[in-house]
Amino acid sequence: MKKALIIILTALVVLSVFVACSGEAEDLFGKKITFNGNGSTSGRMADMKVKKGEEVTLPANAFEKTEHVFAGWNTKADGSGTGYADKARASFEDSTVLYAQWADELTITFNANDKSETPATKTQKVGRGVETALDPNTFELSGFTFTKWNTMKDGSGTDYANGAVKTFDSDLELYAQWAANTDTPYVVNHYTKNLSDDKYTLSSTDNNTDTTGVLLTLANLKETIEGFTYSEGFAGTETKGTTKPSSGAVTEAEVLGEGNLVIDLYYSRDSHTVTLTKGSDADHISKITGAGTHAYGASVSVEATIDSGYKLANWIVTGETTEVSTDNPYVFTMGASDVAYTANATPISYTVAFNKNNESATGTMESQSFTYGTAQNLTENGFQYEGKYFGGWATTTSGEKAYSDKQSVNNLTTTDGDTITLYAIWTDTPPITIIKNTEGTLTLTSGDYTIEDETVTVTGRITIDGSVNLLLPDGKTLNAESGITVSTGNTLVIDKYGSTAEGTGILNATGDTKAAGIGGEYDDTDNNKRNAGTITIDGGIVNATGGFYGAGIGGGRNGAGGNVTIKSGTVTAYGGEDAAGIGGGSGGAGGNVTITGGTVTA
Repeated sequence: MKKALIIILTALVVLSVFVACSGEAEDLFGKKITFNGNGSTSGRMADMKVKKGEEVTLPANAFEKTEHVFAGWNTKADGSGTGYADKARASFEDSTVLYAQWADELTITFNANDKSETPATKTQKVGRGVETALDPNTFELSGFTFTKWNTMKDGSGTDYANGAVKTFDSDLELYAQWAANTDTPYVVNHYTKNLSDDKYTLSSTDNNTDTTGVLLTLANLKETIEGFTYSEGFAGTETKGTTKPSSGAVTEAEVLGEGNLVIDLYYSRDSHTVTLTKGSDADHISKITGAGTHAYGASVSVEATIDSGYKLANWIVTGETTEVSTDNPYVFTMGASDVAYTANATPISYTVAFNKNNESATGTMESQSFTYGTAQNLTENGFQYEGKYFGGWATTTSGEKAYSDKQSVNNLTTTDGDTITLYAIWTDTPPITIIKNTEGTLTLTSGDYTIEDETVTVTGRITIDGSVNLLLPDGKTLNAESGITVSTGNTLVIDKYGSTAEGTGILNATGDTKAAGIGGEYDDTDNNKRNAGTITIDGGIVNATGGFYGAGIGGGRNGAGGNVTIKSGTVTAYGGEDAAGIGGGSGGAGGNVTITGGTVTA
């Protein structure tokens, strides 16, 4: 009985200890590693039970994702947690989910590069940005030993060692590089180089080449000749000419026979492309010639046909700023590569010189530079001739007037570098300039002006710059549809021009918004333009109507009336809103008004 009781008590103690430690037992034996495909397109992996803190080997990844390569595990789906390599040794303190990490799939292509027409290739799939070892080389080439990989067939690119560990960011093709074995001696008795194009001659050379210790192939004999490409090689001949023999051709991959050999090598002349485009001022380049395919060494002429008034600025390398030539046509020898040139045009430049055209005249004037296609005012006349009036410029010493003082001119010649001489015209009486029908604004500089036609209309505002006499011919009408600006510092005299006493010529001037019919205009920044200058009427029929807030004759809005004198003629002046018929504009002072004759309605 006592023994049974002891057994029962012992069992109870053990059971209580087991119950108390059940959580610890779960910690020791109940951890679980779950593998998540994280976007995989196929594959499954069972959970892995592990002990807390015990180092284990992760199973090989079994997931796949289309066009992607497995790049390891991570405790975070986005890769920001702890990372583990495939089949890595690791220990875990808690149950953990490992997420597959994926990289874009790239292809490494291995090319046997054995000089055959269709070299064998193999491929290896790698992940973008994942450090990966290249697959070991398995290609073989009789008589040669593999040395490395290169991104170029001829080995001029980037080298990669066999099995190199690299990180890749794009597809890549690698070419096997071979070194000839040195166990068989060969001797070439001689070989010749023949260029098929007689425009370029390279002397044939006998070469007693002892190649002991080198396994000789056709590739060992071929040379790089600028502008020419290897065509064919022939063995067992001694032609040394440009006519190829009918037999004995040697292929690229063929290893030449042992003993004394005679080899003829043939090369063909390369051709390259000349591309031409139009650059600056392309609208003035009507055509360019010389583009196309040209043989190496050929003389090539390229030419741009340029519009009158323009010239070739230069030829540059297309897409760059490198100047090639300023010749047109430009002649060059075709090199060993394609070329692309752009033709740039530019306006011609010329000079205008001023001649006083009389020994009695005084003063000097500097020559003036012009660019074709750009309008520019002639320099104001700087010559004087006592007792004479300057009447403009002629193109010959005795010619008629061609240009007025300060006239805007353009395109006086189409020859680059020309000097155009203008000769001063001197008259006994002040010259009269004819006002013609004008669409838009018109500026009258110091001098006398009149009209020839029965009716002349200027649609834009006429501006007086200096001291102007406006002569109204009997029976003719000048319509200033936007009015006439006579601002502070400028003078306008309106006079009859004919046989009648008062004059029957008509001036109709209607001011635009906030401007006088004759006088100031409105300008927010320049008070002088608002104020009228000096206006004198001495004949003819003058009808002046102010714009809104502008006087008929006088100031624009907020402008003073200036100095207005009426000596004769018939004058009718209507002011705009809050403006005088003759005097100040709305908000402007009246100015000085003097009337000594004529009929005036204001």
